[in-house]
Amino acid sequence: MAVVEFLGEVRKAAGRSTLDLEAETVAGLLAAIGRAIGPGFASLLSRDGGLQPDVEVLVNGRNIQFLNLFETPLRATDQVTIFYSGVRGFPGG
Repeated sequence: MAVVEFLGEVRKAAGRSTLDLEAETVAGLLAAIGRAIGPGFASLLSRDGGLQPDVEVLVNGRNIQFLNLFETPLRATDQVTIFYSGVRGFPGG
């Protein structure tokens, strides 16, 4: 299972700091997060096939923007970190 760590405002919105989920790709992981926490939370992270502005997703410390985006493969031992890096305010907040 990949371990998902939520930081900052994303952690507050999720109501938890970590979540263990099984997924083959980042896209599958985001869908699993939506099922585990709720579609409202999932919409804060992504929409229209992309990430919300200023939402960052790292796999083992590497930004998915520099990997294969949503098709980045995940292994059971991977650490996924999701946080909000923007100055515009958290989406929906």
